Amino acid sequence: MFRNLLAKSFEESLIPACTLPGHSLDVLLSASFLTSLLEQDIKSQFSLNTEQYFFVESTIRLAAYLHDWGKANSCFQSLLYCLSKIDKSLRQRIRACYGTDQLIRHEFLSAILVLKVGKIYDWLRSKYSEEQIRFAIAAVIGHHLRAEAGKILELGTGLEIEVFLGHKDFGELLEIGEQYLGLAKPPKLANVIWTRDEINAGLSTIVEKLQGLENLDFDQQICLALVKAGVVAADLAGSTGISDSWLENALTQTLITTNELDELITQKLKGMPLRPFQVEVGESQERVTIVNAGCGLGKTVAAYLWAKRWADRRLFFCYPTTGTATQGFLDYAAQTPIEKALIHSRAAVDREILLNGEADDPALDAQEALQTWSKKLVIATADHILGIIQNQRRSLFGWVALTQGAFVFDEVHAYDSRLFGALLQFIRVFRGAPILLMSASLNSHLVQAIQSAAGQTKIISGSQDLERLKRYQLLVVAKETEIWDKVEDALQRQEKILWVANTVRTSVAIYEQAKERFSSANVLIYHSRYRYKDRVEKQQEVVAAFRSSGAVLCVATQVCEISLDINADLLISAIAPAPALIQRFGRCNRYMVFGDSPKQIILYDPGESFPYSQREMETGRQFIEELVQWAGTTVSQADLAAVLVKMPTEGIKLLTGAWIGGGWQSHPHPLRQENSILAILAGDKMQIETEATLKQQTSGRSFEQCLYETANAWAIPLPPIKGCWGWKRLKNFLIAPATAVSYCSEKGAKIHAKFEV
Repeated sequence: MFRNLLAKSFEESLIPACTLPGHSLDVLLSASFLTSLLEQDIKSQFSLNTEQYFFVESTIRLAAYLHDWGKANSCFQSLLYCLSKIDKSLRQRIRACYGTDQLIRHEFLSAILVLKVGKIYDWLRSKYSEEQIRFAIAAVIGHHLRAEAGKILELGTGLEIEVFLGHKDFGELLEIGEQYLGLAKPPKLANVIWTRDEINAGLSTIVEKLQGLENLDFDQQICLALVKAGVVAADLAGSTGISDSWLENALTQTLITTNELDELITQKLKGMPLRPFQVEVGESQERVTIVNAGCGLGKTVAAYLWAKRWADRRLFFCYPTTGTATQGFLDYAAQTPIEKALIHSRAAVDREILLNGEADDPALDAQEALQTWSKKLVIATADHILGIIQNQRRSLFGWVALTQGAFVFDEVHAYDSRLFGALLQFIRVFRGAPILLMSASLNSHLVQAIQSAAGQTKIISGSQDLERLKRYQLLVVAKETEIWDKVEDALQRQEKILWVANTVRTSVAIYEQAKERFSSANVLIYHSRYRYKDRVEKQQEVVAAFRSSGAVLCVATQVCEISLDINADLLISAIAPAPALIQRFGRCNRYMVFGDSPKQIILYDPGESFPYSQREMETGRQFIEELVQWAGTTVSQADLAAVLVKMPTEGIKLLTGAWIGGGWQSHPHPLRQENSILAILAGDKMQIETEATLKQQTSGRSFEQCLYETANAWAIPLPPIKGCWGWKRLKNFLIAPATAVSYCSEKGAKIHAKFEV
């Protein structure tokens, strides 16, 4: 019934890329071409010697060749034929004979074929070492990121499976190994039928054969990780039909140049001279450089100067949140002619709202992460780079670009302990990559952790003359009610005011009071609990108000700490953990120069610790107390840094990561300490589906892709609330019932009292 063995279903007519030998050859050739183009980059970025590189390169090619062999089985072929445009009667006969249920995942069957069929194993061993075959099998079973200890031994439905080893197409597949890998003349094979018990025994053999891979030395762990990533990249390139000429251009021509960086620097300086610390950053010779400089002092220009030292690479600018990544793209990249990309989980929404639907290269539509393969400047969230440490799919798809990268990580002190641990592991694994770490203030514990991971580093402080300017006038009040007169006076002086509360509930209450008290004033609110599309517009509204003339009062939560590039004349803040306070201070008097007066910061105790712990809140109280003892009530950024450096940091340690330390297991792990859920409102579901349908009709993409993208635009981050895990779902999003959550575009989502935790 199966005239050809398929790797994919087909629409109009069968083409070679849809057959198992055709697809396997495409992926093998992609693996060969990629590793050839990237040889020097892989050696440099991961500090591999020539012997290690050739071990990795040849093993990637072997794994790419083997990766889909398991598709040559009756279950999988029946499924693909029934999904293809074939004669209806043939489809009915196939379905009646074989059904479409799957007894085993095809990638695991690929490994069983290598290990269980002696003729195949001996044939491969004639050229490859046992270690290479083990590494290749680990890459094969993990290339769809489904290889997990608790699930690998789970079988699907059916009592037996026929494997078409005697099929002419499988014979052609074996001949590809002889022709393109230099293997001996292939063995003669016949079809086999395996029962569930025999398949179970094969799965056990995989686990037994791959035991110990998690205990390799660090060099070997890096080699195994590179093999796994290389197969994912080759499969992606081979499956999307990207041409060799496109790949060669993307990986050799689209690297940022010194001339392009000079243009960026000139554009951002606007005629102003370089500051001494910026020059020092640009001259740093160390692979890992740490910049401690206050907000508004020009760290981004310093980063572009640093990048000139590492030109002819791909430059990654990494921010801690989607908001900061998008704002960084708008402020520093959007207006340049340089090939660039904005990459984060909601980047498609931001491009549509903020960039008039900026189109990406059509060849890369299959996966957004492929944009990075052909862009010189990539503005991303840290998650999209560090995600590779935890086997996250988009990061692995972008591995090709990461091998050519120079990396700037901004606001690294704002990372939670888990994300910071991933950064430390990234520094260790990408041990030849140039990395610049920037922060308004890194305490000594974080610096020591970085130095332990990186070895030799260079630490550069910001412009000392500017950092010593007495920038802030502190006023600590007993309660919030003492603040309103100060707000009124500032509004009359046409000042910009930022009021930061610790919870959404409190921010809404303050906003409502402000609207009532100052009915004619421009009063805005900004927090996280909006539909994403509404939040993007809210952020732009706030940024525009602070950059134009006239008074404004913005009431915000802690999301403003790193996602809003604004400059307040008066900052009001609830006491918060010490690092959060530093970030909030950075929103005030950002561009002070000699001769300017300090701006006032009013601090008050909110009376509750939520959403922070009591210990975290105590660090804030201690920080303010010691700051006043150290410098009085008129303080500089240097004073903030001097006090913060002595504050303890808890729980910072290297994150081993699933990519490096996971051995044969290859499935995604969380990168951050998750404390929220993503939900859509029940009342929005119909509108989301309607918009997705329209997008499908105009874009030509699948409904599933359009639905996910549209739902992302309507999604709202919420804390885990009572009963939420029992809600229905749309894709990956929980559907919040109206009885639990209500919404208005002005104030955002409101959790009804009986559902609050």
